[in-house]
Amino acid sequence: MNTAVIRYRIPGLGTATDALILLWPALNFLKIRLWVPKEFEMVMRSLQAAHSVSLPPDVVCTPFLRLDRDEQGLRIPENARLMLEPRQKPEDLVGVQLQVAINEGPNGTAPYLYAVVLTHGQETSWRKASSFRAPGYVIEPGGDASYGTVVIRQHTDNGGYQTSPEDCSRLVETAIALLEKNHLNESIPMQIMLPQVLHKDPALL
Repeated sequence: MNTAVIRYRIPGLGTATDALILLWPALNFLKIRLWVPKEFEMVMRSLQAAHSVSLPPDVVCTPFLRLDRDEQGLRIPENARLMLEPRQKPEDLVGVQLQVAINEGPNGTAPYLYAVVLTHGQETSWRKASSFRAPGYVIEPGGDASYGTVVIRQHTDNGGYQTSPEDCSRLVETAIALLEKNHLNESIPMQIMLPQVLHKDPALL
């Protein structure tokens, strides 16, 4: 089964909403021409809510769209994610990825947006993210010597197994606080941005 990942890099944008401008035409085309699973619609609603949050000028957002092929060989949307990154970041930091799980609750399936800090190894950025604390959130360090991860998710008690649009916006604000207050960025001169190759990190695919 063939899988493709489309990555949009949009330098100079101040809000995540702007970053979605190039992504929406592709999604609209897919929704018109191809079958879109109900769960994928849940994913996109959560990511839309995340995009409603204005980003500080030193943070950029990159949308990812994953496509697969159905039995007839047609492209179908399978998943979408967002990546928040400081414009100037330490070498060991990949970024904060926002992704959606579909949970089974008492009222059926529901979307659950959570964040994953991705690092190269478990060095300074991983340790800073692991020590981050925010009311109402669970912090779960993980990964290995090659790739570190720190999951940031809301508590699942009292109906927290699903994330409302307000919950999604609050998670983005929490991720921004992590990047800024824990100094997961660097005040270094901006370098020329060369065309980037899509990361082959398993977590991004």
